[in-house]
Amino acid sequence: MVSFFIQHNIHRHNSRWYCKLLISIHVSVYCQAAVPSRIVIVSSALHKYGHINFDDLNGRRTTKSQAYCDSKLANNHFARELARRTEGTGISVYCLRPGLVRTDLGRHAAFISLLCYVLWPLVWLLLKSPYEGCQTVLHCAVSEELQNISGRFYANCTQVPWSQVSSDDEVASKLWNVSEEITGIKVPTAK
Repeated sequence: MVSFFIQHNIHRHNSRWYCKLLISIHVSVYCQAAVPSRIVIVSSALHKYGHINFDDLNGRRTTKSQAYCDSKLANNHFARELARRTEGTGISVYCLRPGLVRTDLGRHAAFISLLCYVLWPLVWLLLKSPYEGCQTVLHCAVSEELQNISGRFYANCTQVPWSQVSSDDEVASKLWNVSEEITGIKVPTAK
């Protein structure tokens, strides 16, 4: 089994996020040579606050925090579309949220850094350790019980329903197609 971990973070000034999505999709082509294989995409619960604005895919008219939420929603749409396009190939696609993990994700946000410093005992108690935070990633990557299951969302090593905002197949397909058009890269069908 081959497992790939894909985590996309869209930053406000990164005008080529769709390139990251399409370059990563080529992983599926390589996975075909090593079936069964898995692609694990890391998202966030914050995707629920995301929105795919096809008139501003570069995120130039949004805040950094909104761009983060948008990127996680894009991850979910990407995972669903990738699972649809690789159905029946021996490639399984999983999307997950690791939960709140004690990482340096907010290190560039002065307010968050200060808040974490002041509330460190509380932060330490309420947030997962990096070890705990990676358990769902590992579960999706290696759990035998998930073999031949694809296109599902996980949290705390358990399958959970896709959020309503993530369940729009038309948006997922359109985002994929627009990304191909913008980059000029046509991803070969895995079937």
